[in-house]
Amino acid sequence: MQATGSSAAALIGLGIAGAVIYRSEASGTERAPELAPVRKVNEQDCTRPIEDLSANLKCR
Repeated sequence: MQATGSSAAALIGLGIAGAVIYRSEASGTERAPELAPVRKVNEQDCTRPIEDLSANLKCR
């Protein structure tokens, strides 16, 4: 079976996108930012609406 030009380009694009995602996950660049030390921390169930928007959010 022979791939058409557009399907071959799509497969190549998906391969490149997969490699970029894998590389960024492996290098740890997708980490969450540190919490601001001067702001209070609002620890809550994150499946519910955020209660205090002025505080750092910490999910439990």
